[in-house]
Amino acid sequence: MACSGSEVSPIPPVSLCENSPDALCLRWRVPEEPILRYHLFFGPGIAQLNRHKVVEVPELEKIKDPKLGPLFCYRLASPPKGRFYLSIQAENEYGRSKPTKPFRLSFTPNHVSK
Repeated sequence: MACSGSEVSPIPPVSLCENSPDALCLRWRVPEEPILRYHLFFGPGIAQLNRHKVVEVPELEKIKDPKLGPLFCYRLASPPKGRFYLSIQAENEYGRSKPTKPFRLSFTPNHVSK
């Protein structure tokens, strides 16, 4: 059985992590069902998500946004410089969710845009 019902919802804006100009803070909604880990796929194009990072849930910071509710925050150290695309996929004991539609990010040290 696949990771049903656990759609990953990235929250804009992606931002620079405080005290770390060489990292991005990625935020997404905490799902209702338990998740074991997330898979981050990124690369220079939508069809070239050739870098893969596995993030266990204990590595995530859980924050409470007054408008959006509980969010996970992950510090992606040394993201690709320049424009790149990112997709996130959740995994639980039953398998993996459908990956998010890749979204475009642009990173230069001390500056990030979506």
